[in-house]
Amino acid sequence: THSAILNPKDFSKIALLEQFGNRIAVFDFPRKMISAFFESKDSLFYGHGAFSLDGKYLVTTERAYDRSFGRLTVRNSNTLMPARIISSHGFWPHDICFLGKDVIVVTNQGNPAREQPSSICYIDFESGNLLKKIESKNKNEMLSHLTKISDSKVLITSIGIRYR
Repeated sequence: THSAILNPKDFSKIALLEQFGNRIAVFDFPRKMISAFFESKDSLFYGHGAFSLDGKYLVTTERAYDRSFGRLTVRNSNTLMPARIISSHGFWPHDICFLGKDVIVVTNQGNPAREQPSSICYIDFESGNLLKKIESKNKNEMLSHLTKISDSKVLITSIGIRYR
């Protein structure tokens, strides 16, 4: 497990996500059991996700095995079944959070081999439209982790450097 995320409307449930794996689960603390499990046949998880503020959806960062362009899968939080897919608007998405109920923020680690820089993207949750994209000027820099500090701001808390 790379990360664990509490459901904001049901603190007894926590989502567990693999990094570079194909499985996610929801653990039910009072019942001491896995209440939902999903094993993907066509995508790779990047270890992070975020619950919608109403707790109905879990949005996971991932990519299809046959592509490196990132996607965000909106999942039913009870069953983990995909409801819809949104573009992450970059390569190799990693961390994610909600700003308010309508905006998703995601870090994309980029792909220097394809001249795709690392970026942070602000995405409308309902439409999937890109609202704002900030790209790193350093092609070896990987924006990885972020922390929500208010309903309108995030702080990048981890920046990696690629070495050749």
